[in-house]
Amino acid sequence: AWVKAGEVRPGGVSDVDGVKCTRVDFTVLVEGRSMGDASLCIGDDTGLPLERTSTLHFPTGDMTLTEKFVWAK
Repeated sequence: AWVKAGEVRPGGVSDVDGVKCTRVDFTVLVEGRSMGDASLCIGDDTGLPLERTSTLHFPTGDMTLTEKFVWAK
C-alpha cells in the first residue's frame, strides 16, 4: 500500500519483440511522494501486459528497471 501509481497518462503505441502494444505512462509514488516514472505496454491483441519500464530516483542515484512478461498459450 505504500507504493502506488500516480498521474496516469497515454504513452503512445509501441512494439515489444514484434508485438504491437499501447503504453500507459504513470508516476511512481512512495508514501505519497513522487519517486520516478514508469510505463506499462499492453498488447493490442490480448490486452495483457508485455513490458514495464521504470526509473526511480534515489539520493544515491537513479535505478532503471525493465520487466518483460511472457504469457503461455
